[in-house]
Amino acid sequence: MRPGHVFVVNADVTALQCDAWLCPTDDSFHVTAGFGKAVGKPLGGFLADHRWMPDQLAKVFERPDKGPIIVLGRIGRAPARSPEEVSGLIEALLPVIDAFVTLAKQHCERPEGRPLRIALPLIGTGAGGLRGAKGDVVRPLLAHLAAVASGHHIDLILCTVNALTWSAVQSARKDDDWRLTDEENELAADLAAEARAGRLVFFIGAGVSRDAGLPNWQDLLAALHGEDISTEEKASLLNLDPRDHATLIELALGGRTHLLERLAQEIKCHERFGLTHSLLASIGAEQAVTTNYDNLYERACTRPGNALNDDLTVLPYGRVAENRPWLLKLHGSLDELNRQDHIVLTRPDYMSLARDRSALFGIVQALLVTKHLLFVGYSLSDEDFHQLVDEIRIAIGSPDSEHVLGTVLTTSKWPLARLWDDLLRIEQIGRTTDLPNRHLQIFLDRVAHLATPHDSYLLDESFAGLLDPAEARIASSLEGVQRVVEEVLTTHPDHTTATTVRHALERFGARPQTIRPQQGGRTE
Repeated sequence: MRPGHVFVVNADVTALQCDAWLCPTDDSFHVTAGFGKAVGKPLGGFLADHRWMPDQLAKVFERPDKGPIIVLGRIGRAPARSPEEVSGLIEALLPVIDAFVTLAKQHCERPEGRPLRIALPLIGTGAGGLRGAKGDVVRPLLAHLAAVASGHHIDLILCTVNALTWSAVQSARKDDDWRLTDEENELAADLAAEARAGRLVFFIGAGVSRDAGLPNWQDLLAALHGEDISTEEKASLLNLDPRDHATLIELALGGRTHLLERLAQEIKCHERFGLTHSLLASIGAEQAVTTNYDNLYERACTRPGNALNDDLTVLPYGRVAENRPWLLKLHGSLDELNRQDHIVLTRPDYMSLARDRSALFGIVQALLVTKHLLFVGYSLSDEDFHQLVDEIRIAIGSPDSEHVLGTVLTTSKWPLARLWDDLLRIEQIGRTTDLPNRHLQIFLDRVAHLATPHDSYLLDESFAGLLDPAEARIASSLEGVQRVVEEVLTTHPDHTTATTVRHALERFGARPQTIRPQQGGRTE
């Protein structure tokens, strides 16, 4: 049997597509607001009609027809006030994970084509008693998760909810084994370097959304027909170019409005983003482009408690804001169905694409010459991909062979890849595995690990347990700088140098209450 893997994503565990996830609660079945919406308590509160059996650590809360099984974990404890209490609470957490995994394996249907995939938050660090000792939890929790994943041959997804926790967990993974080839490790390091430099741009194709359960093109077009067409007719239409197929469906349904309504029905029922979405969002590229209509990447980028698109500007429907990432949707969005002309689906839509959206393609062309493009989820035979590559050639011709414009991640060998190797580096991931799509996700997990700053938590006292002696000395020295900055800003709120140093300290996790913010500034 293939070994399991522990993925780490900076994402909302309640919105992730998986087989099961762990919802933290306590002896009285209290849930916090962050998890409450998923269990019918949007503001948090107590779950009625639930009882723990003696020594019971986990129980199934719900088995919905769609979506993952929700398992309640008996985690909540009084805050630890001594090293001994910290150790005791950590020791009590680990059996909860074991109970959770046992229930998930019992109640989840065995997925085809991949190991069981179950998710959990960084348990114990909220209302679980270890809020002030997060750094002490991370390493033993990761070690236990790795042992569980390996022993049960399952994939576990650990979800963090903010940049500090994300950085801390990634720092603690330095000794993990991603089981990649030397070539894949080298490629992961190259892409991570581009991400850290702010040069990496995602081109997200339909394959990314299939991981979340969305149909492929052929299945989608077949579904758009509905029940009023014979099997023989469907089979003959599936041999057509998808653009022509969509055009005929539009005519059969009685016009564009009906076509888009049917399209929305087939796609909008998928509300949970997939593991690949969350891995890409966790890498944190400042710009992304997609030909997908769904909003799953946007959901993966939205932090818990925020409204959709609060954390990401979607073009061409929003305006680019400073220090805010954006996503360009070249083929339109189902969130904007009132703008029917923006949906690119039929042959006439494609024919008018370059003419009607020259400004959008201008953005693409600018990205081509200034950034490094990472194509994920594209089949190299897709017309979308051909069109994008053609835009490259029109814009700049063939670049120096040593300075390709981007990288295409593919899971299968494509004989015609040489058509593009003057422009793009085409890399087949997972050559030696029978689950190449999963291997690609493990590869992206490695990219995310390498792209993440591993020191963002340096000045957050709750992560002190992760610091080595040298880091502890540095943190102690910077705390003195914090005090000076606070004193200066107390009397001179607009002091330029103090403000600049404050921002630098925030880069290492300085807490807002210890550094006076500028008047009128935002504090988080």
